[in-house]
Amino acid sequence: MDAVKTSTLSKRWRHLWALVPDLQFSCSDFPKRSVFMEFVRRACALRDGSFIRAFSLSCDDVIGSVSYIKKLITSFVATCGVGDLRLFLGNLGRAYKLPSSIFTCGALETLHVQSHCTVRLPSSLRLSSLKVLDLKGVTFEDNALMEKLFSSPSLEKLGIWDCKWRECKSVGIFAPKLRHLSIRNLPGRRNNFSYPRQVHINGDCLEYFHCWGMLNHEYCIQGGTAQLVEAKLMIFPCRRRDGIVMARNSKLLPLVSNVKELTLFNTLLKDVAKRNDVQPPFRNLIKLTLVGEIHSVAVKGLFVILRRSPRLQSLHCEEELRYHRVNGVHGLLNPLPSCFLTELKEISVFVGCRNCPKKQLFMALIFLERAVALEKLNVQLKG
Repeated sequence: MDAVKTSTLSKRWRHLWALVPDLQFSCSDFPKRSVFMEFVRRACALRDGSFIRAFSLSCDDVIGSVSYIKKLITSFVATCGVGDLRLFLGNLGRAYKLPSSIFTCGALETLHVQSHCTVRLPSSLRLSSLKVLDLKGVTFEDNALMEKLFSSPSLEKLGIWDCKWRECKSVGIFAPKLRHLSIRNLPGRRNNFSYPRQVHINGDCLEYFHCWGMLNHEYCIQGGTAQLVEAKLMIFPCRRRDGIVMARNSKLLPLVSNVKELTLFNTLLKDVAKRNDVQPPFRNLIKLTLVGEIHSVAVKGLFVILRRSPRLQSLHCEEELRYHRVNGVHGLLNPLPSCFLTELKEISVFVGCRNCPKKQLFMALIFLERAVALEKLNVQLKG
């Protein structure tokens, strides 16, 4: 955008504008939406079909301009062969259809869409160069074609955030080069990805697996997971009481048992405590991060994982860790996790200074007493 502004300062610079390969427009730099959209229109008219490497458009209110934006995107994709396309569009009035020409652009390498729109894919996808795909808040109209999109031959990074799906029993993500997968379906969001279904994932090259939301569906990572380095399982409690959710929890941890870095929400720790016999060994785990307040039952689940993590070096609790002496420590420390003796060198815990700090300091004292390999204990006060 700065390059467009400088083109108005001198006639000598006017034609240099056409050489700028990256265009980034944000409405936050303008007092009114109408002024912003007129600026975008004039700036893009100056390009006159010249090459564009990257195009980014961010506007939180595009009511009345959707038709123009669709034409603009189609024009860029068709005539300029854009390689990096990013759309962050809000307050659209009602959902619109994302131009299908986007998905026939062989030059496209990166696509980010954060918008209340529907995605109707053409029957002939041509995305041989697509490496990064990030979709937020979109509605998928054809599950079979979306599965084809998620299986693009060059795709390495995929993010599916708070999206809507037509009802289907399974979703396939089979990109042969997929390295990084993020899926989020937070409670309270207007999406239906949380409807029960199976999610099948090709794990041959998967290095990072991040999952946020309700565990109403079952994940299945196919192939080997030897490349998996990091997993974040931010699973929130479900209201179902028929045991199905717990069974899915017990199937989820074995999928990531090879990771070196693992982040868990406290709900999973509670299920671990109840299903001690089904938890896998985490032989490669070096760093464990816990999210959410860890109370007595969850603490027991934590020690189940600690006993199965012989190489663990770092334990980080992002919120309060509570366990009181009246609950006893024999079940926690018998047997003592082997990492306490040889590997566990750093522990971070939070203590709420207004809410029973003695109960929280109790666990810190246990770590100091029993983790003989410990080199650093961080105790942070939380007001």
